[in-house]
Amino acid sequence: MNRMRTLLGWLIRGQENTTATLTSISTDLQELQAKVARIETSVHALAERQTQLDSRQLDEFDSVRTAVGRVTDDLTERIASLNERLR
Repeated sequence: MNRMRTLLGWLIRGQENTTATLTSISTDLQELQAKVARIETSVHALAERQTQLDSRQLDEFDSVRTAVGRVTDDLTERIASLNERLR
């Protein structure tokens, strides 16, 4: 008898309950997809920013390398000049 009530209850409200559950799951999934989309946007923005910073850092390293090269060349020339004078 109890089994019959359960079966009848499911037959009467089963579709309604299933529809409500699916609607709830669908809503949760849409919210999750929206969150993932926002996170993806943030990740892409961070990756772009990191690329810009890497490029800027490499440019600055190149500038420093060039400046050090110039200073080294200048010092080498000065030392060579002093060496010639002392001979």
